[in-house]
Amino acid sequence: MKIDTKKYNQEFLGSGFQRRLTDAEKQAIMIEIEKSKISREKASVIMNRGFILYFSFLIIGFTAYINDYITRDVLNLLVLGGFIVLIIGAVPYMQGMRKAEKALDDLLKYIFNK
Repeated sequence: MKIDTKKYNQEFLGSGFQRRLTDAEKQAIMIEIEKSKISREKASVIMNRGFILYFSFLIIGFTAYINDYITRDVLNLLVLGGFIVLIIGAVPYMQGMRKAEKALDDLLKYIFNK
């Protein structure tokens, strides 16, 4: 995908742009952005799997409880296990988002020399 960097610089970076970027710097920036997208996708996949496992625990637990296959104590353990799985899925997602955001902020600081 070819990006018109001159148009991009004028539209999105505005008059605060202090110097021209070399082609190598532009390519490095584009690679860094792609790495950030991949990192976000990985974190999103982990979060989605956590949700799927959480709802699986709940559905299986309530279905088994309604049909008298498990006791209330086992249902409580399944719900607790579901919450633990959800937390385990959410923590890497939040860490991945924080890391990607920091990398993009550092990239912007580098570009604008602030």
